[in-house]
Amino acid sequence: MANNARTKLLDGLAITVATKGYSATTIADIVAHAHVSRRTFYEHFADKEECLLACHHEFSTALVDTLTEASLKGETSEERIINTVTTLLATLQAQPAHTKTHFMEMQAAGAEARQARRQTQRSLSDLLQQLSQRGSERNPHLTPLALPTATAIVGGISELILEAAEADALPSLSELHPTITGLITAVLIRA
Repeated sequence: MANNARTKLLDGLAITVATKGYSATTIADIVAHAHVSRRTFYEHFADKEECLLACHHEFSTALVDTLTEASLKGETSEERIINTVTTLLATLQAQPAHTKTHFMEMQAAGAEARQARRQTQRSLSDLLQQLSQRGSERNPHLTPLALPTATAIVGGISELILEAAEADALPSLSELHPTITGLITAVLIRA
């Protein structure tokens, strides 16, 4: 039951933050969306920031794990890129409140939240480096990505997703697939 309440609180926070923004979100808003008491909130979290950081951690950990699994599927680098991008966009599209919270609100939520978001971006950059490394092991003509290049690609993809989130266009996020796939393929495969 405790994990269920915690999950409800994390979802309640994501929904509220996606709707009102982090600074305008109150604990009363979170518990109202979660359908739990304030007491239950404080049994799980000391404050709104701790709840936000937990929400972000669970979302980003699940996202990176899901993308890591997707990046291993496929015989060619192109297939692995397509699988990873398809999974990224489908995952974000299926969780619009969490997507908005991560891409729009973590920057505004203070230093610890910005650092948590930056760590997720680094994990995604590391994943892209691993994808390029596997490609170069199978094809010696491919050069593994340097971290700054992977970071730049992840930053560009994040900006596209942020624009979609700000425009309430997350339901059509899959329209970014050709652009993102083309960017990654052009850099990894150097076509």
